[in-house]
Amino acid sequence: MGRRPPGDRPAGKGPGGRDATPGHPPYASAALDRYLALRGDQAGPLLCTDTGGPLDQAAIFRKIREIARKAKIPHHDAISPHSLRHSVATYLLDEGEKLHVVQDLLGHADPRTTRRYDRARGALHRSPAYRLGQDFARGETRHTDAASSENPTGALPADPVPEKRHR
Repeated sequence: MGRRPPGDRPAGKGPGGRDATPGHPPYASAALDRYLALRGDQAGPLLCTDTGGPLDQAAIFRKIREIARKAKIPHHDAISPHSLRHSVATYLLDEGEKLHVVQDLLGHADPRTTRRYDRARGALHRSPAYRLGQDFARGETRHTDAASSENPTGALPADPVPEKRHR
């Protein structure tokens, strides 16, 4: 298959038949290149089951649950491909990725669908009011620090001469 440039995206179809161009990191391209080199020009599906059949939805479920069982994940029999999708979305949002970026990754048309994965949406540290308060506090600290170095007595500066208002 040869090397693809970083950021090269294979075209495909996503949910609802929309065009999907998933990004993939260079190590994924390298792994796919190695797989294709081992496979050679053999005809058949790109990804196969252990028996050589096409990788269908049932085979994906079985493989995910097998990996979860081997990893001793509790309730491994309830894990599904959607569980992994949900975990990835939750992880990215918890790590501060922007909602619209995760929305695009998941192929959601409506951001409200993606918000369901955002466990921290009600957390204080994510509140715009809290952020604004922090920014104001930092500004007040900077102003207070600057004023105290210029005015060690702490006296308030004289009011400026008021400008005349024109009516």
